[in-house]
Amino acid sequence: MKIALTQSEGRLAGLAAALTECGHEVVRQPLIRTEPLRDDEVKGRAAQLLGCAWLLFSSPNAVEAWRALSLPLREIRPNIGVVGEKTAEVVRTFGGNVSLIGEPQNAEGLADAFLKQEVKGTVGLPRGERSLKTLQARLEAHNIQTFPVTIYKTVACSWTSEAVDAVVLASPSAAGALPEEVGGRVKLISLGPSTSAAIAKRGWRCVQAEAPSAEAVLKLFMTFGKEVA
Repeated sequence: MKIALTQSEGRLAGLAAALTECGHEVVRQPLIRTEPLRDDEVKGRAAQLLGCAWLLFSSPNAVEAWRALSLPLREIRPNIGVVGEKTAEVVRTFGGNVSLIGEPQNAEGLADAFLKQEVKGTVGLPRGERSLKTLQARLEAHNIQTFPVTIYKTVACSWTSEAVDAVVLASPSAAGALPEEVGGRVKLISLGPSTSAAIAKRGWRCVQAEAPSAEAVLKLFMTFGKEVA
């Protein structure tokens, strides 16, 4: 089976090698790339978030865009919350201390974990232009004051891979960028509910991994590999 992995480099570490070891052919096919918004207005608005009680990052891309604006993560006033372990790793790489991780590791899980905290306060939301408003809406529904700031944009990449049998999609933006002629004929693997919803919106079916991890995706392929083939 020929499988296209569309997630960013470094995400789902070890998955390509594991799939290859199981006898599959793996190609890396990025569908989107992110570009930090570096103008002074964006940087000024983002810097104001350092006055919040919390910073909640919903993706590794948001953390990397934050650092591209030369904004600090080490020893800052806000507590830092993240959507999952991968995002936490990026925060720690830049010297930040993660106080909260979503459970499950998605926007809803991060919102639920935050709402369980005794000390809440204002929340800064550095995010992309296509980021879903799930986290913001959930917090505001509980009277939490949020300050969203768009700090990066998403750009579609051209599809260059030859015929594949399955595609792993890691985000709603990736699902939106998948060419119609590909998505309509291959097996689609989703890493989470928001991605599954974006796939369904395009009129396609998918199978959702139990968790946004290499282990869960590999388990899924091992479970229904013959069906996909």
